[in-house]
Amino acid sequence: GVNGDSSNDEVDLREIWRALQRRRRVVGITAAVVIGLSGVVTIFQRIFLPIYQGQFSLLISDPINSDISQRRFSGESAIEDLARNTTQSDIPTLIELLLSPLVLSPVAEQLDLSIGKVQNAIAISSGGEKRKQADGILSVKVTGDDPKDDQILLELLSKTYLEVAL
Repeated sequence: GVNGDSSNDEVDLREIWRALQRRRRVVGITAAVVIGLSGVVTIFQRIFLPIYQGQFSLLISDPINSDISQRRFSGESAIEDLARNTTQSDIPTLIELLLSPLVLSPVAEQLDLSIGKVQNAIAISSGGEKRKQADGILSVKVTGDDPKDDQILLELLSKTYLEVAL
């Protein structure tokens, strides 16, 4: 009822503990099987299905010549910044461009792969592992299951991205 008889609605942890104690053999066997199977699957994947990763970094802004105080003293305007291409980059748009079929189709054709497969193998992020605040650097990572093919893809990507930059 209403007058303090709410113990029927509560979960008694002692009852759960007693139930687990009574069934400790089943619980132990189940835990051992789950841990053993996950260990076997992990070992199988490490031996027979390894995944490799390679990366390179792209400098996308000039850290020396983009100082605002330097512009103030030299009398440059925003239009001169645009002409010299020293404005702050729109990094998400740049990443989308680098992952677009426009840029990646020559790489995919050279490797005889689909653009989707090439796009899925590439991850581009701003900043490096040790330089969390470095906005002027893009880290390009390639993940795959064949280290030779991944190395070729990395080299083609770095060459293609440099050509796009020029």
